[in-house]
Formats: sequence, C-alpha cells, structure tokens
Amino acid sequence: MEYDEDDKWNLSAAIGNYKGANAVALGAFYRPNERTLLSVGGTLAGEEHLLNVGLSLKTGPGTSGKVYASRTAMAREIQKLKEKEAVKDQIMQNLIKAQKEKEAEIKALQEKDAQREKQIRQLMEMVMELKK
Repeated sequence: MEYDEDDKWNLSAAIGNYKGANAVALGAFYRPNERTLLSVGGTLAGEEHLLNVGLSLKTGPGTSGKVYASRTAMAREIQKLKEKEAVKDQIMQNLIKAQKEKEAEIKALQEKDAQREKQIRQLMEMVMELKK
C-alpha cells in the first residue's frame, strides 16, 4: 500500500493452516513518512503465540527532488483545481456577457451616428437649396 500522509495506519488479518494446525495472524502497520514502515504482528495458534516487531526502510534515491503525492493529496489537488477552473469559467462567462453588452452598445451608437449623418446630409442639402 502506498504512503498516505492523511491515513498512516494499516491493519491486516490472515488465517493459515500448516500440518493440520490452524493459526490466525494479526498485524498493524504505521508509516510515519514515505520511506519508513513500522510493523507489529502476532499469531494465535492453539497454545503457541508468536509476536513480531518490524522496521522497513526504503533504499535508493527515493522521491527527493521529485514530485510525490498520495492519492488523497492528488484528489485534494484535483478538487482545488476544479474549484479554480469553475471560478475562471464564471469570470470568463461574465467577461463574455460584458463584451456582448458593449458590442450591442457600440452597434446602437453606430446606428445613431448613421442617423445623424443622414440628418446632417439632409440639412446640408436644404441649406444648399436655400442658397440657390
């Protein structure tokens, strides 16, 4: 099982049979970090009981300098990115709406300007007629 910074404990149980004898094994595992595993386990088999304690360490370069994230951390990051994307989408929709409103306003002003140009031409023609 992979390291999960939010869920560091794992439990295990097993049942086994050897030469006609049955046994139950229980174990608990704790991962304080991604490179260390502590374990405690025991078996119950009739009158014989066994106990073990373990320490496991990862060797090699590990994830030093590399991106590492548990599934939980990645799920949180994905959720944050989705929320940011939703905010960006809302901002974009607002900008598109504002742009359309401005375009409609410009079109209305252009139509008014065309009407005034027409009126000015008509008035100029009238003035020219009066000058004759």
